[in-house]
Order: sequence, then structure tokens, then C-alpha cells
Amino acid sequence: MVFSGMVIFADVIEIYLPGVITQAVSCELGVTEFQEGVLGFAMYGPMAIITIIGGPVSNRFGRRTVIMISLITSVVFTVVCAVVHNYYTLILSRGLIGMTVASTSPTSGCSSEKTSHHQL
Repeated sequence: MVFSGMVIFADVIEIYLPGVITQAVSCELGVTEFQEGVLGFAMYGPMAIITIIGGPVSNRFGRRTVIMISLITSVVFTVVCAVVHNYYTLILSRGLIGMTVASTSPTSGCSSEKTSHHQL
């Protein structure tokens, strides 16, 4: 249950970050307001699509496997976001982070619910 809680906390941080990132990106890379909006959509668009697929994938391959793969790829793409010097690479990496966050959200929620019922 602690593991699922940590995953949910990491997902919340990733969901909160685009609001902070867009301000920093506009200063660092000199992007327009439209490009800031595209940067936000680059994460939330794939997140909306992959969330639908995340539950069935975790049922087929196992929740723990999906969570671990998603966490590892999320860390990799977060590091890529931290070191990019190009707006388009940032959009790509934020989109990939959106996919990893979306695949952990239904999985960690189901895992924490399942764990809490076993403890009762």
C-alpha cells in the first residue's frame, strides 16, 4: 500500500509540473503562449488516451510489472526533460511522461484498493 501511495504521489507531482514548467520554458526557450498550450496538451493528450488502455494492460501483464516499467520510464523521461535544449524534444519527452503517468494511475489505484481490502 505504501508503494501504491508513492506512485500516486509521483503522479500528482507530474500532473502539477506543467504549470510550473511552462513559465520556466517561456523564459528559457522563448516560446509563445500557443506553444505553452501545446506543451500542456503534449502531456494531457496522451494521458487521456493511455488511461483507457492502462487498466486492461495491467490486468494482462500484472499490476506490479506495469507500475515498475512505468516508473522507470518516467524517471528516464523526466531526466530527459531536465536536460533538453530544444522545444520539440521537450514536447516529445512530456508526451512520453504523460503516457507513463497514465499507465500507473489506474494500476496503482487498483493496487491500493486491493491491498486495503486484504488488510480488513
